[in-house]
Amino acid sequence: MLAGVLIGQIGLGILNELLLAPVWLQLVHLLVAELFWVLVVLASATQLFSAVDTDSEATLTRETLFAGMDGPEYGSQINNNGEL
Repeated sequence: MLAGVLIGQIGLGILNELLLAPVWLQLVHLLVAELFWVLVVLASATQLFSAVDTDSEATLTRETLFAGMDGPEYGSQINNNGEL
């Protein structure tokens, strides 16, 4: 669909030039350009989120939650159960 909209957009741009760009054709050209942009964003989001592995769950432990918080500047704010 993305390729079809791109080809249509190029065709409308050529038609814009040949017909000396009447207002109705300029508006259609802009509408198709907006549709193309929306499709590019949706395709990018689909690619981005399909790369995330949804099968594995992150395990949060005391060590991962409070990494780096065991120095003297934090004192003993965290007990052995990981609670503040």
